Amino acid sequence: MAGNSEMAQRIREFDWSTTPIGAAANWPPTLKAMVRLALSTQHPIFIFWGAEHTCIYNDAYSASLGPEKHPRILGSNGQTAWPEIWGVIGPQIDLVMSGKGTTWHENQLIPILRHGALEDVYWTYSYGPIDDESAPTGVGGVLVICTETTQQVVNARRLADERARLARLFEQAPGFMVMLSGPEHVIELANPAYMRLVGTREILGRRVVDALPEAVSQGFIELLDRVYRSGHAFKATGVSYRQPRSDGTLDQRFLDFVYQPISDDAGAVIGIFVEGVDVTERTRADDALRRTTSDLREREEQLRLATEAADVGLWDVDMITNALYWPSRVKAMFGISPSVPVSMQDFYAGLHPDDRDPTTHAFEAAIDPQRRSTYDVEYRTIGKEDRRVRWVAAKGRGVFDENSQCVRVLGTAIDITNRKAREARLKELNEMLEQRVADTLAEKKILADIVEGTDAFVQVADLNFCYLAINKAGANELERIFGIRPKVGDNMLTLLDNRPEHREAVAAVWSRALAGEEFTATGELGDKAHDQRHYEMKFNTLRDTNGNRVGAYQFAYDVTDRIRDQHRLARAEGALRQAQKMEAGGPAHGGHCTRLQ
Repeated sequence: MAGNSEMAQRIREFDWSTTPIGAAANWPPTLKAMVRLALSTQHPIFIFWGAEHTCIYNDAYSASLGPEKHPRILGSNGQTAWPEIWGVIGPQIDLVMSGKGTTWHENQLIPILRHGALEDVYWTYSYGPIDDESAPTGVGGVLVICTETTQQVVNARRLADERARLARLFEQAPGFMVMLSGPEHVIELANPAYMRLVGTREILGRRVVDALPEAVSQGFIELLDRVYRSGHAFKATGVSYRQPRSDGTLDQRFLDFVYQPISDDAGAVIGIFVEGVDVTERTRADDALRRTTSDLREREEQLRLATEAADVGLWDVDMITNALYWPSRVKAMFGISPSVPVSMQDFYAGLHPDDRDPTTHAFEAAIDPQRRSTYDVEYRTIGKEDRRVRWVAAKGRGVFDENSQCVRVLGTAIDITNRKAREARLKELNEMLEQRVADTLAEKKILADIVEGTDAFVQVADLNFCYLAINKAGANELERIFGIRPKVGDNMLTLLDNRPEHREAVAAVWSRALAGEEFTATGELGDKAHDQRHYEMKFNTLRDTNGNRVGAYQFAYDVTDRIRDQHRLARAEGALRQAQKMEAGGPAHGGHCTRLQ
């Protein structure tokens, strides 16, 4: 037990008389020899001695023990010292103690309790007998020579996982990959993408010149030789590769690829790694885009002429630079001279205060990558230079990149100031007439001066479709359309007996009103051969002083101009969307955008 190590001192100072193996002076010679061996080596050694498997170990072994065991288990019963693994090591100890031989275990998982937790610890170890003639089996104890290999096992598993991951990446890579070895360019590895490119052929283990003879005539072997000799990588873009088909014809593909030389530790080139992608579709799309450039310009000119004819203005916002494009027509809607530069600040500043929030919210919804709403608003502007109030109808849509970021917003704008003025006048007149007619009918008389003085077409009918009243404007319009001039007492359906298609339409809509339904409908009246017009018709129930339903009355307005404005705007927006589709097709295939002028 000589020596200055920690365990030598602990073993000398330990009161072994309190243990089953007794005082150290009385130990068998073989046990003394094994303890001396353990204390004189740097290899981890553990000894189980006697029937109680009393524990002795050296300094090297203590390094693998946590504070829960070292130095507590010195001199203790083996099963008490190792309860967490006794089910594993107990049978191995019994085997050796019974004289039946030794055990050997390599990278064996033996969890032990240390540092407050049961850790997975791997060991390479052997259990061997320590002879003792006084023992019943001739074996007095077990010599454990071991090495903790936890880190080696973890490292090996990590390396294996990494290799497996790299193998999966190689197999699943969307681009093609192939490893060539030696100056003859023997194909060692090829991923599925490469096999699809060259066709399903037996190529592994063969020279490129033999496996892919078409590579010779197309100059690829010469490129490989140059890279191998020089040690410099070669990069190519859009190179044509003609792959033989089963019918003897060639399928032309276009490739981006790199020939990367692979060197050994001495710097000598030993192979070439080939990596690339099939860009056939991209190349063909680029060619198609170049061929259609002139067509796109022609369509843009057609769009410009169409928007000018329709009094529609185009606008374009670059969300990356926050730049705003307005042609003269849109600038005029904000009271700005054609030559004055504009920004998004001019847009927000030009909005009427009452319309600023809803217009701003609509724009934010259009550029939101989650909502991507259509920007469809009507708002007032206050001219920057002339302070005039104008009405604008605007539509647009955001353009998003592959990361769902809105990079651009394009749309149309049309000045609807005149239309809004007409609608306001009609609404005011309608409200006035409705109130006055309601008051008059409640007193069982009609205010002829109001009804006859309006441009609205007013008709009142009883439950049998007979006219109770009709103003001059309404009679004139029916006479213009149908060639008949109704008067009070006439049955509106009888008047249309010779026009069955119109009779059915009138009967259908008035039946709803006479049944008590109040609604607004839009329709067309007139013969195709004549001037067909659009009308907005509002129906209300007519009641007597007791609240009983006695008929219905109608206010009709000619909205032909408004409908035509809407159709005109829709045609212009359709042309714009067509241009946007073509423009969007350009950047997606590497082309260039052409700003609409």
